[in-house]
Amino acid sequence: MRFGVYLPTFAWRDLRLDQAARVKAFARKAEELGFDALWVAEHFLEAPGLYGTVWMSPLLCLAHAASVTSRIRLATGLLIAPYYHPVTLAREIQTLWFLSGGRVAASCWGSGRAGTSTSSKRSA
Repeated sequence: MRFGVYLPTFAWRDLRLDQAARVKAFARKAEELGFDALWVAEHFLEAPGLYGTVWMSPLLCLAHAASVTSRIRLATGLLIAPYYHPVTLAREIQTLWFLSGGRVAASCWGSGRAGTSTSSKRSA
């Protein structure tokens, strides 16, 4: 059985640099504790009653986590695909794949509409 954990990539309105640095410390600790994957989500807007914050850039946070870890897999739990040009998104994921040593795991690409999504899985 494999276990993953979500990186704390919340971008609260009063986010400070020292709080944003927690991504690095969290990634290191998750790998040290033996977790198999780090996951991130993407939300551009607050949704009262569901979540009260937006998230930092998921791919940049995964790249940051990749730079301080060596084994743990990297994945997006939700990436809003329509916000990206397909060629640019493919290049960014490819870059993350190579810079991380091939540690990009299964991901979920959303359309941005409630109740719809498309999964794209890469074998582990």
